[in-house]
This record gives sequence, C-alpha cells and structure tokens, in this order.
Amino acid sequence: MKIFRNIFPIAVMATLVFVNCSPEEYDALPDSGNVTSSLIGNWTLRSVIQKDEGAEIKNSPFVTTDLTSIFPYTQYKLTLDGASGASGTYTAVPGASPKIIRSNTGKWEVDDVKNPKTISFINGTDTTKMQIGSYPRSFNSSFKLRQTKVDLATKKVALTYDYEFVKQ
Repeated sequence: MKIFRNIFPIAVMATLVFVNCSPEEYDALPDSGNVTSSLIGNWTLRSVIQKDEGAEIKNSPFVTTDLTSIFPYTQYKLTLDGASGASGTYTAVPGASPKIIRSNTGKWEVDDVKNPKTISFINGTDTTKMQIGSYPRSFNSSFKLRQTKVDLATKKVALTYDYEFVKQ
C-alpha cells in the first residue's frame, strides 16, 4: 500500500504532463528573398568528390574519392553575372584543371527563382546541367553543385561529382 501511495502521485503527474502537451505552432520561416542572387560573384573551386555509384554493389573500397589534390581543380574559376539572380552570363577559367562546364562562356539560368534545384550553363546548343546542393549564406561563403554521369548502355547513373565553390 505504501508503494501505491508513492507511485500514484507520480503516475498522475506524468499523465497530466503528457495530456497537456500539444504540438507547438511555429511561424513560417521568413522569406529569404531571391537565393539565386547570392550565386552572383567570383568563385574558386575548393573541392571535388567523385562517387562511383556502382562501387558498393561490386564491394569495391573506392566508393568515394577526393579528386581535389589529384588534379589541379583549385585552379578552376567561375564568374556568375546577372542583375536579378535568376539568370545571367558566366565565364569559366579552368586553368590546368579539367573542365567541369563544357563551354567557358555563355548564359546561366536556374529552374526556379525562389527555390532552384538545377542550374544550367548554356552556350548555343551545348548545355551543362547541375543540381544545386547548397546556397551561399551569410554564415557560409560557399555553394555546392552536383553533376551526374550516366552509363549510356544501362541508362543508370555511374558517377556523381560534388563540386564545392568558395567566394573569392
């Protein structure tokens, strides 16, 4: 009986706490404006990570490889110009780095101004499309792009390249 007297108040308190708990209502995040305008500027390629999408299935230890120091990727420079941030012109200067965008100059544009997922680098009929992985913010002066290479025979993604650019 003594145990019941000690446990009963605790059980009642725990029940009241759980019954009175309800999900809190949160205000929507403030509109951060046109996030693509943060892409405008001069950028240097900081890192390149290659992922072999089939390596895990083949039990290969080389699933991901940091290519940054294997090739001179840090020489790659990218300038994005544009008044609105929705589109503009670009200039890529690869230096001795392998090209990641096929054309060195042209027009760039995003698929959605407020919430872009893809950026396209266009020169005439030649287009390089990449996924946007992150945007530059006040606390982070870099952005990431992802490019996939498809195996033409199987039509499956064979390699993924993650590029991180830092503002100059």
